Amino acid sequence: MEGAAVGVLYCLTACGPRITATPSLQTKAPDANIEVPTEVAPLPVSSLTYVTQMHARLDTLPANAGLDARMDAASIAKEIGDLWRRESLVRSVLKQRPNDQRIRFLLAETVERQMRFREAKALYLSLQAGNPTRVEPYLGLASTAMEIEGRPAAWQWLARGGKACGKSTRSLMQLAARYKEWDDYPAALRLLTIALKREPMNARLIFEQATTLVQMGKTAEGRVLLEDLLSQESNNASAHRALATVILSEAVTATELEIARRHAETAVSLDANNPDGHWVSAAIYRKLGLLRMAARSYVQALAINPADPQSRFGLAQVYDELGMLTLAQGQMAVYREAAARNRSSNQAIARTLSGATRPDVHLELAREAEKSGNYPVAVREAQTAVGLANSRPGARAYLAALYARLGWGNPPAGPGA
Repeated sequence: MEGAAVGVLYCLTACGPRITATPSLQTKAPDANIEVPTEVAPLPVSSLTYVTQMHARLDTLPANAGLDARMDAASIAKEIGDLWRRESLVRSVLKQRPNDQRIRFLLAETVERQMRFREAKALYLSLQAGNPTRVEPYLGLASTAMEIEGRPAAWQWLARGGKACGKSTRSLMQLAARYKEWDDYPAALRLLTIALKREPMNARLIFEQATTLVQMGKTAEGRVLLEDLLSQESNNASAHRALATVILSEAVTATELEIARRHAETAVSLDANNPDGHWVSAAIYRKLGLLRMAARSYVQALAINPADPQSRFGLAQVYDELGMLTLAQGQMAVYREAAARNRSSNQAIARTLSGATRPDVHLELAREAEKSGNYPVAVREAQTAVGLANSRPGARAYLAALYARLGWGNPPAGPGA
């Protein structure tokens, strides 16, 4: 939710990307003693070195490696996008632990990610039959139903999961998260309300209900819940971040902005490694006219997430408002590159969602990812394209060329090989 709330706020506070000269301030700014940072993290260039190093680690795995070592290797394979290697490792573990529910679920999840939905569905059905009160199979069956049969069938599986697993607060939260992911906020709110009746002091539940209300446009109700939560848990960084964002989106007075500022600064002090806290702080400082402090917060956000176009754009604007036009133009150029990367990736992902079993769509996404240096996504999508391509040469030729560029040798014959 936090990312979504910040995205909405960005749309409210940001304007077009054109840089124009700003007249110098006539009076001394309240933050005039703050030094404006000029060293800003650059855009990430490529994940090539990391992917190559991690793949080399996989290649050193001995043939007689233990189960734990193979599962660790499977996690590395997933991290670098090598779903074929992951599937092979998980299947090798299952040979020794055929009834291990967790390993069977990992296999189903890996198969589903390769768009082999019918095979994944069979695995999830087996898991659901073996343990009908565990929520994960229902979530998997909802996902596969969405692709095979459509939205109504997916919702039926979520409803069945709610009935079968409804005694577990954790399960209700997972089902609510899926409803939110699929934009059914009323259904998510219903489940969270049921869970809260059982555990009215559960801070995580209160937070999820509050942020769901905000996403539904019921910001006043969400704000009250967040304030109540913070009266019980004053060190809840997520609640401080969310409340600062909500207040900022509606603030019309300096008093309200100062309240938002207090919550944002508290969030940063409690969780300095979350870029959203720095971003919200920067947006508040800008509204208060504290441009130097805003620049510092944007730079801190970019140190954590240098690929974020929103922070990059905000920093460019602040530099411009401070009269530092060369820096403003430089950051605007970086912003345009970051935004272009995101736009290409998002467009390709959107096409993937509407054509999940089309190999050409996954191949396009792989090429876009490689262009931006995101090799884990490139490998994952290229392998998926080959798995869907029914031996057509184009996808395999690209995968072979990608493996060669990565120094991985020849790709295996297919998934699980």
